[in-house]
Amino acid sequence: MIRCTIAIPAYNRENMLPRTLESALAQKQGGLEILVIDDCSTDSVVKIANGYKDSRLRVVQNETRLGLFGNFNRCLSLAQGEFVKILCNDDKLAAGCIEREVAAMDSNPTVSLLFSKATRVDESGRTIGWIGDCFRPGIYAGRDAIYATLWFHAHYWMNPIPLPSGVLLRKTAIVKSGLFDTSMKMYGDLDLFLRILQHGDLGVLSECGSEICIHANQVSSRLYGDVDVIREAFQVTERHSDMLRERGVYRRIAAQLSAFCLSMAAKLAREGLREQARAHVALARSHVPSWCEVVLAAGRTTVMRQLLRFLRLRFVPMRPINKFTDHERAAFITPGRVRGLWGQPSGAQSGERTARTRPRG
Repeated sequence: MIRCTIAIPAYNRENMLPRTLESALAQKQGGLEILVIDDCSTDSVVKIANGYKDSRLRVVQNETRLGLFGNFNRCLSLAQGEFVKILCNDDKLAAGCIEREVAAMDSNPTVSLLFSKATRVDESGRTIGWIGDCFRPGIYAGRDAIYATLWFHAHYWMNPIPLPSGVLLRKTAIVKSGLFDTSMKMYGDLDLFLRILQHGDLGVLSECGSEICIHANQVSSRLYGDVDVIREAFQVTERHSDMLRERGVYRRIAAQLSAFCLSMAAKLAREGLREQARAHVALARSHVPSWCEVVLAAGRTTVMRQLLRFLRLRFVPMRPINKFTDHERAAFITPGRVRGLWGQPSGAQSGERTARTRPRG
């Protein structure tokens, strides 16, 4: 029986594939399947992958180019494991990562999506920071996790869920939630992760599970200045607007995203990219609740990001409903202090405390 599939969507990057593939092959999890799915690369990716002789490895070539999220969908469709990890072909798994994550999912059958924090490295392998260390380890109710992710993203202008390489998905939840939205350029992963959390809980581990390489050829670098990126952020938020309105934060999150859009416009204008800057201003105008709220949102984010930068203090609007094991709690060493603020309470008592704790929208 195949317990877990590590699917590596590949498009070029022949120089990076060996470190990625070798980190997957080094995992000791029983019943492991490793897929390399090539999306019509023009370099030696397929030759390199076929050079590894391991019964767990399967190399697949797409007949036509599917693009980023199209190839991600091919990974999900061909994966036979009970759990699936999409490992980008410029990233690397930590030793023992899959065993830890599968064990945590086995012990907590309500968890549909689990992530571990990751280190960010440059092309030379030098560590430049952390990613995915925003939420305390533990288990969070899925609906609360959706709310907190959107809240954190809007207030800090950063995604608290690591890139796909840091995430393990339960296959039954994927079947219920559907595949990646191939119309998206950037936010297709966050969109799917939030849909998966509609069918289960979120698990967060403390140990480092992967290494994310930051380089100039990443999709995020190529899309710099593209107004569609922030448009997709609004789109993902809108898909959960009913829940956000129930919690009284929809207008506030819209104001936060509008402030982000205007901040990006100002940055692009300073760099001489005036057409892109005007597009961002037009997008902000189409979503702005009121200019007063946007000014307050910009100030709020400035203060919060400075607290994060200098004091490693961040605010997270949820708390875990359950902990992992004592061993897991002992292993938690956060790079910074994490506090719940304006938290939407989880569990049986949430209804009676909501009016007192939720932020004004």
